[in-house]
Amino acid sequence: MSITTEQKTLRGDTLVEVMFSIGIFALVAISVSTLMNSMLGRSQASIEIVMARSEIDAQAEAIRFIHSAYKDDKMTTVWKKIADKAVSGTVFDNSIYPMTENITSCEALNDNNQNFKKHAFYIDTFKLSSNNPNEIFKTNTNVASIFPRIIHTDIEDNISKNFDETDSSAARAEGIWVIAVKNTESNPDYYDFYIQTCWNSLGGSMPTTITTIFRLNNPEAIK
Repeated sequence: MSITTEQKTLRGDTLVEVMFSIGIFALVAISVSTLMNSMLGRSQASIEIVMARSEIDAQAEAIRFIHSAYKDDKMTTVWKKIADKAVSGTVFDNSIYPMTENITSCEALNDNNQNFKKHAFYIDTFKLSSNNPNEIFKTNTNVASIFPRIIHTDIEDNISKNFDETDSSAARAEGIWVIAVKNTESNPDYYDFYIQTCWNSLGGSMPTTITTIFRLNNPEAIK
């Protein structure tokens, strides 16, 4: 009786096959990483836009409140400060006061445009109940370090205490400002308010900008 023994030769992967496998894995890993970074960037951009719109809405509501409470002595003073800062004209002068959609750098607005500095302002919404108009009307605007926001003092110091927002005052506005344009050719005359934002979003090559415009009749002309 003969016994036939089959000898099987075990063969391993060649260097070429190993390198090919590593290349496929690297390609998949890079694709997944790029996709995740893109999704994270879009998520961050969405959050920043929500925060910016929240600040814009707060400024609009504050200005409307000041307008509606014009007969109050304190708010009359605040409104007059707004009027003193206003640009006189029928339309927004884009050559002197550039709309944010046309700029390539947020820094260019604050650093180089003196007319912008002359007319830009914002309202400290935490201080609307203050008896001091100078605590409500502010003009110190800066380039956004993160996203458009109003920086308030004492918030970090009071975060563990019974925090009262009226105890905090606005130190500066970052990436958000208001410019009022007064139109005197209509009867009654009115103000157009341009609430503008500009910031460098994560991973973006161009600044992100949002502008909201609304109109209010001049309360001084309404009898």
